[in-house]
Amino acid sequence: MIHKVRSNQVGKELGLMTLAALLFFAFGVAHFWSIVGLALSTMLLIRVIDLMGNRIPIIELMVALSALQWVVGPYLDYHNDFDHYKYYMYVSEEQYMSFVVPCVLLFYLGTRFFSASINLEELGAKSKNLVQRFPKLPYYLVVLGILLTYVKLPLPEAFNFIIYLLSNIKFIGALYLLYSDN
Repeated sequence: MIHKVRSNQVGKELGLMTLAALLFFAFGVAHFWSIVGLALSTMLLIRVIDLMGNRIPIIELMVALSALQWVVGPYLDYHNDFDHYKYYMYVSEEQYMSFVVPCVLLFYLGTRFFSASINLEELGAKSKNLVQRFPKLPYYLVVLGILLTYVKLPLPEAFNFIIYLLSNIKFIGALYLLYSDN
């Protein structure tokens, strides 16, 4: 029974993607990967909206937001007349979409194939257990995150971006503080 439900759902998603692809083609989207990416993004958004009536679709929302940011946003940027002096697409639409759309598609398939339900109670219990075993961990994470916020090394910008991402560990520390008894 589960196999039949899943195959019906996959068939529905493929049908929706095909319909969206035909509509995007009819409205003049020129590049193949742009059509596939926009159709995939449309299907992912409709899937999230459909699942919201049954449960909280955390993984599906993550994939849909990724598709919006990596496919729809750049598509809109390629097709507007505004050119920013710094924040513009450095590669052609065809080159970008031919790389990103298969990545988003594989990301989506990976979440479908390896998806497990997230038990929020179990996750909360594990977080509480971690904080009980290491009671100073939240404080270390918050302090490290705040310190990394002000670090600017004379390195290429890509390395400073990694430091910026690591500085966000302060938010994880703050969430762990919620589970601490201190």
